[in-house]
Formats: sequence, structure tokens, C-alpha cells
Amino acid sequence: MDPLDEQDGSNSQGAGQEDDSNLQGDGHDRSNFQGADLGDNEISGGTPAVTSSTKRGPSKSPKALPDGKKRKVSTNELGQPNGLDLDTRTFITGLGVNTRKYVPITYQNFRVVPIDFKKKSFECSGEREWIKLGEITGITCISAISKAASKRNKANRSKLRAPNTLGRRSMATTRHVIAVENKFKSDLEVGRAEYHGEKTALVMKKNEELRCENTTTNSKLDRLETELQMVKDMIVASQPASQTQRNPISETPTVEVPLRQPSQMHYSFMNKMRDLHFVGGLKVASGEIVVVNPQSIFHGRPMGEGVFKILLTKVVDSEARVFFPNDFASTLGEVGVHGYVTWPIAFLQVPKDDA
Repeated sequence: MDPLDEQDGSNSQGAGQEDDSNLQGDGHDRSNFQGADLGDNEISGGTPAVTSSTKRGPSKSPKALPDGKKRKVSTNELGQPNGLDLDTRTFITGLGVNTRKYVPITYQNFRVVPIDFKKKSFECSGEREWIKLGEITGITCISAISKAASKRNKANRSKLRAPNTLGRRSMATTRHVIAVENKFKSDLEVGRAEYHGEKTALVMKKNEELRCENTTTNSKLDRLETELQMVKDMIVASQPASQTQRNPISETPTVEVPLRQPSQMHYSFMNKMRDLHFVGGLKVASGEIVVVNPQSIFHGRPMGEGVFKILLTKVVDSEARVFFPNDFASTLGEVGVHGYVTWPIAFLQVPKDDA
């Protein structure tokens, strides 16, 4: 049976079934129909029915205001409700309850609902008035098309990884909260990244699967930062040293540090086949190591420490950029098979067939 029937004590099982198929079948969380709680379970003018410790039930029976009294809904510069004051929250809750109770659920568009029903939905009633669906519309069941759509929407809804992307607090309200906390003169002073980040953090906190994915992504980013720093260090080390380096402050000449001779271990790599990888571990090409001496000249300058010269035998990703671009080529596709590139040793791996 529909939770609304259990909470409100509906006497019509058929009406309860209609509520269940239509309110759940449109792909929205049920709480959105009751006026969206902003974090408090107790709202003046309504009696929330809590169904569990983590999800509140529908608000019921909003109290009518005395004659002549109005609720003040504060808005920002764009006319959007701030959502923090009690009047705004109570007003939103009342609208949700009246809409749920009095607007017929057989209409797919609110604009085609008869005006009599619209007027009735704005009447604040202090007591529950459950009307059978048949008495409103003259029918006892919804169409087969609506039932099929309801079934499809329920299945799609069950596949969602996050029950509500933004939660019950709107972007405008979140922006207003940040402005109040930082004592800004206007909500417009809050940058878009700030309140988007605030909402993202809330979603991550409430969804375990998204938290796991976020942790995995962060670990990958950390690894990429480490690899990028390695590449930067190798590029700096491969730059040709001038004959006389001067201190920019004292202009005192310093002694040039010559490049080291290749070790016997480096010579053991000569004529070996290696797979060329890029940042992130992606294989982009294969080739043969032909030069290991850091003092060897390649395109007018020494190769530098930690770099081998490779004869390409296969290009996997022609759009991949080379580590050391020059006037002749900046991508592996421009170098082509049987061309030469210099590649950092840290990104050369033994082919799986030879491992």
C-alpha cells in the first residue's frame, strides 16, 4: 500500500493505488511533492510523519492563517526564494500538501487542470478531506498507457545511483547560505564554483558509491601529478647546459656541470624493443632503443639524462604528443613509423610478449 495511505489513513484502496502509480511513476522523489523539507523535521503549520531515521514522511494538514495575515517570503536579487526563514519553508510545505491532496493526478499537464480544482488546491483546510478518485474524475482506473509509463518510470528510477542530485536545498538557497556565512552584501558575490562545490560535497557525503568513485579518482589524480612532476624534472635535466652559467643576482660565473657518461647498465638496453607509454599508463607506440648516451645530439641539442632515443616501429595513437616537441614534429603521427623520438626511461616498458 502507498505510504501516503498508511500515513493519512485513506479509506479508498483504489485511490491509494492511483497515488502510488502516479506520484512514484513520474521519476521524482516523493518528498518533492510535499514541498521539500530543508533539513528540519518540525515545520510550523504542519505535522511531519517520520517513517525512518533517515527520511521524513509527508507533511500533513497545514493550518489555515487568520484572516488578513500573510506569510512573508524573502527573495534574492533575482527574485528566487532564500528558503531560510520559517515563513518561506512553511509556505512551500503548505503548497506541496494542498497540491498533493486536491489536484487530480489524472492530468499530465497542470495547465489543463480545470480551474475549479486549482482554486480548491489553494484553500488551506485544517482537517483531512480524502475524496475518492472516482468522485473527482468519474473514472475508477487510469489508462493502460499511464500504467505502462508508470511501470517504466519506476524501473528507471530504481536504476538511479543518487536519489536526488541536488538534495532538497536549492542552488539559490545554498548561495544565500554561503553569502550569510561570509557576510557578503549580496548573494551575487558568491561564485558559481562555491555553491556547486557545496552541493557536490553534500551528494558525495550521502552516497557511498559516489564516495568510492571520488576516492578512486583522487588517487588517480595524485598519481598523474607525480608522473607529471617526473616529466617536468626530466625536461629540465635534458635542457642543454650553457658553457658559462651566470648567477642572475651576482653575475658571478659558475662552473658548467658536464653530462654523465652512460653506464654499462644503460648500454645493456641497446637494440631492445620497448613499449612507449604516456602519462596515465596509456600505451601510445612501440620502438627500438638505438641511443642511450645523454650527450648524443638530437635535433641540435643533447638528449639529456634519463632519456633514450627510440626508433619507432609501431604507432598506436597518432594524436599522442611527444615528450620533447621540436620544429619537425609534435605528435607521434607526425613522426611516423621508422622515425626517431626521445622518450623518458620511466615511461618505457618491456612488451608483454617479451616479459
